Amino acid sequence: MKIVLPTENYLYYLFQYYSRFFRNLLFPKFSRTRAHQSFPPSYTGIYSFTDKTINRWYRLFELDRKHAPWINFPYFCPATIILFFELLSDLNIRFKDMLFARWNIHRVSPGVRFLAHKQYQISITASALKALTKTSIILCCTTEIKDPHSNESIAHATSFFKIKNRHNFYKDLLKRYQNQNQNLNSPLLSSYSDHLFLGLSQQKATITPTLATHSCDFFIPENMGLKFGRVSGDFSITHTTHFTARLFGFPKAFIQGLCIGSYLIKHITLKLQQPITSLEVYYCNQVYVNQCVRLNFKRSSTQENFYYFEIVDELKRLLVKGSFSTEHLQMTA
Repeated sequence: MKIVLPTENYLYYLFQYYSRFFRNLLFPKFSRTRAHQSFPPSYTGIYSFTDKTINRWYRLFELDRKHAPWINFPYFCPATIILFFELLSDLNIRFKDMLFARWNIHRVSPGVRFLAHKQYQISITASALKALTKTSIILCCTTEIKDPHSNESIAHATSFFKIKNRHNFYKDLLKRYQNQNQNLNSPLLSSYSDHLFLGLSQQKATITPTLATHSCDFFIPENMGLKFGRVSGDFSITHTTHFTARLFGFPKAFIQGLCIGSYLIKHITLKLQQPITSLEVYYCNQVYVNQCVRLNFKRSSTQENFYYFEIVDELKRLLVKGSFSTEHLQMTA
């Protein structure tokens, strides 16, 4: 299904997010799966943004656009979030059961920047689903960004969500994927071992500071979750206030997964003076607001322009880990 999404309309995305969020929260058994819709469900949106959007992202992450114009923030966030909630409604997945486990984005055209006043076609599909344990499942969503005129692929991303399966709530959905979608389930999820998603919160940091390690410290402001929601469209109440975060069992608010991804894009690009061509992120623990964290990353000993990274808090607890690759390009302001 194709949706045309408005540009620069903060109130639209605020209303769309919370109307979908509370419908999902208050009516967990509500499903409006359409008989004529293909399975697995897929949505496509046409989205564009202006220079105002770019400037808001740069201001949020305290950057001067004139001195670092090559940084590619995920300006397409508002579109993907709205399309993602459409998928959740069709699959009857409860938002409160979900945790972001892994995110990967790959630039097909590394030297190309996302440009203002240009239309992009964004497609998102709930591509695969499988049981992880007796009480949890993994949902895989794939996203592709294209030029709608040339149909050229610009970037693609894969997101993995760990979902609590209390009382076997999703048994019918699991059976449907197993019966009708084995050809899509296999290549996307079978290549990732279950241990990559199990015990993430107990994993320890392994990158130790040496002369070959790049490090930088940065502070997560108190209201970063709310500020990021204003530019990204992700207004989840676990990110915006401490009170609502505690209602979901967290001690205080924590920032969005794509917010930490944007921090990574900023600091890595500035440190290496090279654009990122691919980024893989595993979310081990929540990155809470009002704290200082440290990013450590080092080059692979076997692959050129390939790095491993970790983010730890002041107690050396592992918050985020992953890998990225860069492109040797001449970047000028």
